[in-house]
Amino acid sequence: MKKTLFTLVLFLLTISSFAQESSSEPQRKNGVTISDTLIGGISFQCYQYNFVSPDRDLDYTLILPMPENDIVVSKIRRTLLGEDYTGNYEQQLRDEYAADSSEAALKVPEEGEEPKAPFENEDYVSVIFGIHPDLIETDFITFSSFVDEYFGGASHSTWAIFFYVFNRSTGEQISQDDILDASAEKRQIVARKLYTLLKEHTEEEDDGEQDVLYMLNNNFYFTDKELVYAYTPYEVAAYMYGEPELSLPKKWLKPYLNPDGPLYQYWFGKKGKK
Repeated sequence: MKKTLFTLVLFLLTISSFAQESSSEPQRKNGVTISDTLIGGISFQCYQYNFVSPDRDLDYTLILPMPENDIVVSKIRRTLLGEDYTGNYEQQLRDEYAADSSEAALKVPEEGEEPKAPFENEDYVSVIFGIHPDLIETDFITFSSFVDEYFGGASHSTWAIFFYVFNRSTGEQISQDDILDASAEKRQIVARKLYTLLKEHTEEEDDGEQDVLYMLNNNFYFTDKELVYAYTPYEVAAYMYGEPELSLPKKWLKPYLNPDGPLYQYWFGKKGKK
């Protein structure tokens, strides 16, 4: 079984978000950089996009599977990059860079004009965006997508992490409908368990809320021991609690899984280990 964790990448992205607030940060070199890399025996392309101007700071780092024209890979890329993905991501980034450059050229400060600080400039935009593989298994591959956005005048940035689990053979994303039992009663039990874990995480009293199905938000990943649901700031708790991640151990979850689904088969059927 191949297993690769990339917490370092996420750590670097987080550090970058804080570094942008430091006046001592050296000016990054604007441009688009493409490089190839091999991770867990799989070929990936790393796309880096940097654009810094008085009112814009864009920093993208995306590690995507290749080749881009493979049917399975194309499905994965389209899911990760969204509907705007045209099938040639390098060209999309270069077109975006040209557009950003043209727009910045129209906003050159007049001679002697001091640029506004980001928090005073309502036109200021800062975006950190990253996609990278978190877990590589024989049958599955998990990616996480991280975004941190700040708009001038706001009191703080907004950020979120989203997880995507794919079938490596088909490129199809695995959803919670694929892994959980379809029974409304069993779904309610799983959601209630997540809600209870959330209250423990926030150290708040369980208010007995009955409508807890919103806890099943389809933003999850799994390992060989647990299913983990992730939530964005404000989604299920106050901003101070950040991004809660709530873990359901496989022994507890077994009765609530679809026995024909990929997670049940991975945990309790043939795991496909090499």
